[in-house]
Amino acid sequence: MARLLSKTLSGPGYLAKFIFRIEPIGGDVILPPFTGRTTKAIASKMECLGTIWKLYQSRTKFKPVTFKVLKDSLGRPVYKRGDGGKPLILGRSRPLYMEVAAYSLKPLLPTCNQGEVDIGYGRILVSPIEASLIRLDALGTENYDTVTIRIMTPMTISSKIMMPPVPIDSRIGKHLYRAQEMYRLLPTPGYLLAQALRQWLGIVNDIREDTILHYYLGRIADILIAETDYKLKPETALYGKDENDRELKIRGVTGYIRLAVLDQGIKWAASRLLGLAEYLGLGKSRSIGFGEIKITLE
Repeated sequence: MARLLSKTLSGPGYLAKFIFRIEPIGGDVILPPFTGRTTKAIASKMECLGTIWKLYQSRTKFKPVTFKVLKDSLGRPVYKRGDGGKPLILGRSRPLYMEVAAYSLKPLLPTCNQGEVDIGYGRILVSPIEASLIRLDALGTENYDTVTIRIMTPMTISSKIMMPPVPIDSRIGKHLYRAQEMYRLLPTPGYLLAQALRQWLGIVNDIREDTILHYYLGRIADILIAETDYKLKPETALYGKDENDRELKIRGVTGYIRLAVLDQGIKWAASRLLGLAEYLGLGKSRSIGFGEIKITLE
């Protein structure tokens, strides 16, 4: 089999990644429960990231920018789980790290200098640590047999991503479209790649109308890719409060899943799609830090 989806997954563009060290100016700063919001707030105030902020504010359904949750010095995500507990603190003795990733047609690698940012609930000293840029066509390889996907923050993939292509006014269609949207806590290879392709089509190809290509890839993936190991757990993240002061909770899945790719023809497409998702996240609310993944090809 030739490379699956080789024409669909072709396209120009670049992926950029920026990592900063952050620490408070003055006293400690109490952080929101889901710290992707802090990354977003800081990035919105940084003049050097102005072009990337404009990309985020575009009206596209699939945002080409992701503001990831803060990390500690060991790379562990910092956000509130379950019922919360003690407030999250950004302290002088415990600096944290923020990451912003973006896709663009033209190369974006602005120079950011150390500076102060006022985000309303605290003044932050932001210091650049790393900036990198790769061409989109650098993603994808056939030189591997297994892929391990580590899900760092709760991933929410809608069960409806694999809705079969039936007419909306048919008897089956009416049932499916009316059904409550749920999120997969045991995502199969089909759901993972269907979601990854839908995002690719929306971000890179800017396809806004309904498409069913991701459904067919999902069905193929569940035949040509097999789970060989996993350790997944449901996890609830606190996101903030609504207008009635009630806590907003988002439930997804974290952990890891190891997949064996059984057909040579799908290897390139799978690694290319997951490569984009490693930069920009996978699933609902990925632009604010949900569904952050790391992939390892072996």
